[in-house]
Parts: sequence; structure tokens; C-alpha cells
Amino acid sequence: MPLSLLPLAGMFIFGRKKKKEKKKSYKEILKEAEEKFGVPADTVKELAHIYII
Repeated sequence: MPLSLLPLAGMFIFGRKKKKEKKKSYKEILKEAEEKFGVPADTVKELAHIYII
């Protein structure tokens, strides 16, 4: 079966294939917010719930 060269040509035109980044879990995001803002993770979680409502 012939393979299309279009994806290969696109790779040379637009750069390399993009690597998949590891997505962060919700707990990791809360922990980062806790360190960044100096607020307990429970407070950040509750604020997120209030913002959604």
C-alpha cells in the first residue's frame, strides 16, 4: 500500500512532531496554587467551586 508523503512534508515545513506533554492532575494543580499564593489547598478548592457556581 502506498503511504502518503503529505504528513512527512508537513513535518519539514512546520517543524518537528509535537511531543505530548504530561497533563497535571487536579491535586498537582492545587498543590502548585497553594505554593504560589500561600493559601491552603482546601481554600483554593472551595474558591474554585464558588467560581464555577
